[in-house]
Formats: sequence, C-alpha cells, structure tokens
Amino acid sequence: MYAGQVCTAGSRVSVHSSIQDEFTAAVLAGTQGMKIGSGFDPAAQLGPLVSAEQLDRVGSYVDIGKNEGAILVSGGSRVDRPGYFHEPTVFTGVTNDMRIAQEEIFGPVMAVLSFDDEEGAIRIANDTNYGLAAGVWTSDLDTSQRVSAALNAGTVCINSYQMVYPGVSFGGVKLSGHGRNLGEASIGELTQVKIVWTKVVETR
Repeated sequence: MYAGQVCTAGSRVSVHSSIQDEFTAAVLAGTQGMKIGSGFDPAAQLGPLVSAEQLDRVGSYVDIGKNEGAILVSGGSRVDRPGYFHEPTVFTGVTNDMRIAQEEIFGPVMAVLSFDDEEGAIRIANDTNYGLAAGVWTSDLDTSQRVSAALNAGTVCINSYQMVYPGVSFGGVKLSGHGRNLGEASIGELTQVKIVWTKVVETR
C-alpha cells in the first residue's frame, strides 16, 4: 500500500469535469509534500517498490502515458537515492482507451479521467477488464446507492477507500474474480470437499 503497489490502489480516478482542476490541485499539494523513504522509517509516506524490475516497469508506463498523449503534471521519475523508489506521479487528460487507464501499473501512478454526468462515470468505471474495488465520493445518499449498485466490482467503498475487515469477504469480478478471502467465504478457499455417492440396492 505504501509503495503504490496494493491491488486496490486508486490509480484510475474519474472526476466530474466541474471540479477536475480543484481536485488535481489538491492531489498535487498532497504528493509534493510526501516523504519518500524506507519502509522502516515511521515518518515515510511512500516506500520503495519491490524490485528493480518493477521500478523499470513503472517507468515504462510513465513513458507509455506520455506517448499516448496524457499530460504529466507531477513526478514521473525515479528518486535519486539507493533503492527502488519512484516519485508519486499524476497524469491528467487521460482517456479510458489509454493503457495507463486500462492496465495494472502497480506503482505510485494516478491517471485522472473526466466525466460530465453519472452515466459517464459508471461507463468509465466499468469499461475495464478488472473489477476488484471501486470508490464513490458524493454528498448525495441516493447517488451513492445507485452508483454503487451499478459498478461492476467486488467491493465498493462510499466516501472512503481501502476498507477491509476480517469478517467481510474480499474479492473481485472479471479478471479480478479469482475467489474470495476473508469472512465466511474464505472457508471454501481452504476446504477440500469430498463427495461420496452410494447406491443402495434393496435385497430380499
């Protein structure tokens, strides 16, 4: 999570066009003050990626985003220090057909997409091969229930994110739909089921 490598990372973010500039400014304010350092440093907010290979992979996606026409507004480079550190990176002007919006980067890269209405937001969210988790931010209760029901994802968080609890099952749909863990559903993942068929023949 603290390296941007969590499977439910909010890496593709759809924002209403009326607040996109305000939202982006708030994100940039947060990332620019972010402390990057060792996972053993309690003050660090962003740790290293898992390997040199993954660091190269994240860098290649930054290049892909720029080549696709997305606008790099923050970060985009390795951190000049020992270890596999990459700057928190933000792209705007992203469309849903771009690879940085469709593929799992597993690094601290955010793709900001824009929508004009509720139907557009749902269409963007569901137009992907993955469906592990999604989030909805709104001040309207009806909107939250309507949109969360329409999202094709295994977990939907409303006005929050990364919510996990041991008693609640966790898993996804589509290419993210590989079983469930946590909660009662996880018992099936840890159980070997044995079936015995017996034919009983009446004798006299």
